[in-house]
Amino acid sequence: MNTCCVAGSLMGAYAVCETAVTAWFRWTGRGYSEWFFEESGRTVHFDPVSGYRLTQVPSRWARITSGVVEYTGTLYGNRQGFPHAHDYTVQRDPPDQRRIAVLGDSFTAARFLAVNWPDRAEQELARAGHPIELMNFSVDGGGLANWWSVLTRLIGPQGYQLDGVVFTVFDNDLYRRFLFAEDRGFSSHMYGRSPGWDRADLPGSLEDAQPRLRSAAGSHIVSSAEFDAVLRGRRPASVPRPALRPVIARLVWHLMLHYFHPVPLPDHWEAGQIAMMTDIRAFLEARRIPAVVIYLPSRAGLLQGAPGLERATRDFSSRIGAEFWDGAQPFRALPPRRIRSDFFPYDAHWNQSGSDLFATFIAPRLDEFVVAAR
Repeated sequence: MNTCCVAGSLMGAYAVCETAVTAWFRWTGRGYSEWFFEESGRTVHFDPVSGYRLTQVPSRWARITSGVVEYTGTLYGNRQGFPHAHDYTVQRDPPDQRRIAVLGDSFTAARFLAVNWPDRAEQELARAGHPIELMNFSVDGGGLANWWSVLTRLIGPQGYQLDGVVFTVFDNDLYRRFLFAEDRGFSSHMYGRSPGWDRADLPGSLEDAQPRLRSAAGSHIVSSAEFDAVLRGRRPASVPRPALRPVIARLVWHLMLHYFHPVPLPDHWEAGQIAMMTDIRAFLEARRIPAVVIYLPSRAGLLQGAPGLERATRDFSSRIGAEFWDGAQPFRALPPRRIRSDFFPYDAHWNQSGSDLFATFIAPRLDEFVVAAR
């Protein structure tokens, strides 16, 4: 049998297998993850400074994987539009109140959990008689560019009184350009990122942002009744089944990305990234506000290691003149089975137990940090 015949036979076998497997996965919903948002147009609104704000009108959301509810949460914000149950005041109230601004991504906003880690740490510190207000300015999906914007275009100009700033850095947060979102008038969650790191690339209005908005794959905005039906395992008639996507080819592609894609290193910072880091350092030094950078581990990083990402986080810490804390420390001594149990089975985020473990680890250190700062 010549080479062409062998190649043809292999391609034919692949085509048959791919067609059968893909058709079965599409029909049963297995292997697919989808996000359902309950009328989130009333909650997720574009904002030129933070990227988007969460209104005080709550809306539920859920992730469904292989037909099973992986988590449900409630999207809502305080009057400032951030994921915190309490409103922020510019001045300390009372005057001796200890306050830290926390900047992070979805691990810190964590509207998919009953209690995110800043709220849990606040609770533990209050019970211990050492209360600290952790002002959660995190942006789900955001990173360096959003943090720079919130810090230099909101916290600074409004004159928030602070004892410190904490940056919680996960995975590729430092390589994320400015994220923005808008759900009003759409049938799926819409988001976009600035094309570059220059300040001129940031959208100044919803009109500027709209041409760059795109639908988040697998997301659906539904009515309250439809959302309730989804939680009961019934797919709304208005929501199409997942698009036909080749399962085997996607699996091979993801494996190739995992094993061959180079991890970003600090040698690859772009000029715009460095400029934002320089601005952050200038902001902190001008106000004599100490800062901490905390490396947040991923499940894969804990099980397999991610030295490149940790190195980049350490370099960021050095560039902005902050302390570096290893947030993976409370997980490192755990056996692999326990580590997996602290994360969702498919989604990359930690679950409530993982978030609480981190909060318990970090709370006393934040207390010591504020005492030293004062």
